[in-house]
Order: sequence, then C-alpha cells, then structure tokens
Amino acid sequence: MSAPDSTPVPIKMPTVESWDTNPRLSTGRANKAAGIAPLQTSEQGMPRPVTKLSAISTKRTFGGATMAQVQINHKIPSYDTTFHHANVWVTGLAGNPNPQLMSSSTASPHTLLLPSTGEQVSLTVQSVGKDGSLLPLSSSPSTPVQL
Repeated sequence: MSAPDSTPVPIKMPTVESWDTNPRLSTGRANKAAGIAPLQTSEQGMPRPVTKLSAISTKRTFGGATMAQVQINHKIPSYDTTFHHANVWVTGLAGNPNPQLMSSSTASPHTLLLPSTGEQVSLTVQSVGKDGSLLPLSSSPSTPVQL
C-alpha cells in the first residue's frame, strides 16, 4: 500500500482591498466592514432633537410589586435624514443625579417599568444618528414625570 500524495498545493487567495489603496472604501468604513452599504453624505452627521416630547406614568402591579409604567412619546423631524434611533435617559431615579440609559428604540413610544417611588424624575430623549453621532444630552429635550 502506498502513502497518499502529500505534495503541498498553494491556495489562491483573493486580493484584499485596503482602506488606504481604494478610495471608494474611505467613507463608511464601519458599515463596509459590517457588509452594509456606506451612508450617503446627507445621512451623516448630527441628528436633530426629537420634538413634542411627553410622558405619562401609570401604576401597575406585577407579582405583588407596584411599578410605575412610563410611556414616553415623541416626534422625529420628518426632514431629518440623519436620525436612526433615540436613547431615553432617566435622571433623579433613587436620588441619583447622573443620567441613566434606560431605553433605545427606532420608534415612539418607549415604555419603561421603573420602581414606583413617588419621586419626580427627568426623562431626556437623545437622538442618535445613522453614523453613530450623538446629540449632546444638554441639547436634547427633557420632561419631568412622577413615579
């Protein structure tokens, strides 16, 4: 019985495109790497703040625990081609002065279940752009709500 042929055979690999050598790849690098079409220039940059922000808190009981179900509504400016989704931040929960990220969604309304503490908190809705740009929290609309 003879041994199988063990002669190495080179494997032909396709040429790898480089960000440095191919100018069409120089925009939208993260999207291209993820297999997503690069963003158009009009879709890049800082998104506009949402408008018509409102929040309603309703007491709900789940398994004997009373929670505050908070529904946050907002409008996305129809002319904003950079908007991707909104982050909802809560400030003042359990006395914490720092904003806490509670929700992210591409559509309104957002619904949060928070402890029913009776305290007033501030809800801030931050716009996030298609390219990952974040509207500063200081430029984002806020509204108070009683838990």
